[in-house]
Amino acid sequence: KSQSIFMVQPGEQLVYKIVNRDQRLLYGLALIVENNNRIYGVELQSAPNPNPTSPEVISGGLFPQQIARLNWTVTPGSKNLRTYVIFSTAPFNQTSPSLDASSAGSKPPIAIISNPLSMAKSLLADLHQAGSLLTNDFPQIPLSYMLQTNAWTTLEFLHQVE
Repeated sequence: KSQSIFMVQPGEQLVYKIVNRDQRLLYGLALIVENNNRIYGVELQSAPNPNPTSPEVISGGLFPQQIARLNWTVTPGSKNLRTYVIFSTAPFNQTSPSLDASSAGSKPPIAIISNPLSMAKSLLADLHQAGSLLTNDFPQIPLSYMLQTNAWTTLEFLHQVE
């Protein structure tokens, strides 16, 4: 067994706490993939905007020194669980509507991703947009994505269910 895979029990609650130690506003998204290929998505939220009078700050971001928290209960019958936590310097404007539409009013809104290809295209477009905001010479080529790694990052957590 690999040391990088965490062992969990069915019904166990996983808690992810992520602190923004950068000076930039970050936007977070988590994708949870179960072994039955069911994919869930949730936007990570932090505390309310500490400076509500600042027009350049968009609600829903992870402000410097704030903590985003995600709780997830391990589904009975799962054997493996992967959690991808993606952060970007720009909001997930194209990805967010697909998550909001399928979350069925849960708090926080956890969506079952019924069309992973569409969601992946939206996510790639959002990450491409985040990179294009950092430079003026970012080419705009149809159906292609240029992902600038200083505009986003991804964390992966692997869990094996005992």
